Amino acid sequence: PTASTRLLKCLIADAAQNRTAVYQLDFIQAFIQSETKKRMFVLLDKEYENFCPKLAGHLGRPLLLKKCLYGADFSGKRWYDTLDQFLTNDMNFVRSRVEGCLYVLRQGNNWIKLINYVDDALYYSNNEEFRENFERKLKRRFNLSLLGAAKWYLGMKIKQTKDYITLDQEQYIKNIVNRFEKSFKHQFKIKDTPLPTNFVPTKKDCPTTETQSKEVKLRFGNLHYRAVIGALLYVSCCTRPDIAYAVNKLAKFSNSPGIVHYRAMLHLIGFIKNTSRNFLKFYSDFKNSPIYKILIENKIEIEEDTVLTFTDSSWNDCIDTGRSTGGNCSIMQGGPVDHSSHLPIPVAMSSGEAEYISAATACMRASHLRMLTYDLKYLCTENYDGDKLNQMPARIIIDNEAAICMAKCNKDTAGNRHVARRFHYVRQGSVLKEHKFEWISSKFQLADILTKVGNKSSFEHLWSLILHQEDL
Repeated sequence: PTASTRLLKCLIADAAQNRTAVYQLDFIQAFIQSETKKRMFVLLDKEYENFCPKLAGHLGRPLLLKKCLYGADFSGKRWYDTLDQFLTNDMNFVRSRVEGCLYVLRQGNNWIKLINYVDDALYYSNNEEFRENFERKLKRRFNLSLLGAAKWYLGMKIKQTKDYITLDQEQYIKNIVNRFEKSFKHQFKIKDTPLPTNFVPTKKDCPTTETQSKEVKLRFGNLHYRAVIGALLYVSCCTRPDIAYAVNKLAKFSNSPGIVHYRAMLHLIGFIKNTSRNFLKFYSDFKNSPIYKILIENKIEIEEDTVLTFTDSSWNDCIDTGRSTGGNCSIMQGGPVDHSSHLPIPVAMSSGEAEYISAATACMRASHLRMLTYDLKYLCTENYDGDKLNQMPARIIIDNEAAICMAKCNKDTAGNRHVARRFHYVRQGSVLKEHKFEWISSKFQLADILTKVGNKSSFEHLWSLILHQEDL
C-alpha cells in the first residue's frame, strides 16, 4: 500500500485545522532495511571482482539473499511489512482500516499522525517533545534522514503558515513544459482555457488510414502523446482539478490520437504553462475560505468537520456513445481533497437521471472520506467506533432538483425504474443519514468545471474558489 493523493490532502487539511506543522523524513535505501521472507538465492557475476575484490571467493556461485534488493517484486511489500510491524508492535501505533498507510499514536493528551509513501513519510504532532521522542526511536531502528518541516513531497511544494497550508506543482509543471518544448522544438502558446471552446472529443477525429497516420506523425512526431497525458494526469490528480476534465477526455484517444486531439493537447499545455502558479489552499479556520462564503449566501449551513461534496453531470455529451460526463469535488478546510471527472457506463435517459447517477459516485467517494476523516480525528480515542461513525452526514451539493427528489423518494416511476440497483446507493445513504442533499445554483456549482468545456468568462469565478493565484 502507498498513500493516495486523497489521503495526503486530507492530512494537510487536518494539520491546518489543528494548526500544527507537518514534518517529513526519508528512509535511506528503504528496501535494503527489510529482510527476505522466503529462501532466495542470487548469483554475482565475476565482473564484480573489479569493484569488490573481497568478494572474489563468492563470485560465480549462488548466495543466500538476506536483505531485499531493489528490482525484486517482493521488496516493496516486505518493506511495508517491516515498517508496519515496527510502528504497530514496537511503538503502539494504530493503523487505519480505511487507509493502510495512515497511522495514529495517542498517549494521554499527546498524539502523532503519520502517513508513508514507500520511503517518504509525513507526520505531525500536537506536542513537540512527544514528536522528538518519536523521531529518536525511529532513528534508532532505521537509517533515515529527518528533513524538518515538510517543503516538498512527491513533486508538490508545501508552504505552511499559522493560517493556512498550500500545495502547488509550479516547478513540476515548468519542468514538464520545458521538456516537451525541447522535444517538440516549438514554444507552447499561452492559453486561457484548458481546451478550445469548440473542441468536441470524438473518435471520428482519429486517423483511419495510413496516409492520415503519416500526416499526424509528420506534424507531431517529436511529441509523444502518451507521455504528455501521463505527466498531465499526475498534475490533474494532485493539485489541478481545473484540468481534470480536459485530461480525462484527451486520455481516451491515447491509442490513436488525431490532429484535432494533438491540437487540443497543445492548447492544454499552453493553459497549464499560463497558470503554473495556481495552488490549493487549506485554511486553519474554514470560515475564511471563499467556499464557505458562497454556502452562506445560498443558506447552506455546515460545521467544520462536515464532508462537503459538490456533484454535477452533463447529459448526452459523448457523441460516440451517448453517455454523460459526471464530476465531483470534495472540500475540507476550504480546499479540494478529492475530485474526479468520469464517464459512467449507462446511458442516461434524462438530465435528472444523469445527475442521479453522478450523485451515486459522489456519495460513494464521500462515504470513504467520512471514514477517513473519522479515523484522522478519533482513531485511538476511547469513544472510537469504526463501524458506527458518530459523525455528521456528508453534504452532497447538487444543482438539479429532479435528482434530489429521486434520491429522497423511493417511488418507482417510468422515468427511473430502469436505473441499475447500484446507483440506488444514493437512497440507501439518505435513509441511513450518511449523506444529505443540498441544492445550489449552477452559478456556484464547483463540479461544473469537471463536466464540460467552458470558456474563461463562465469558469473563472469557479476556478478562483478552489485555486488561488496570489504570490507564493
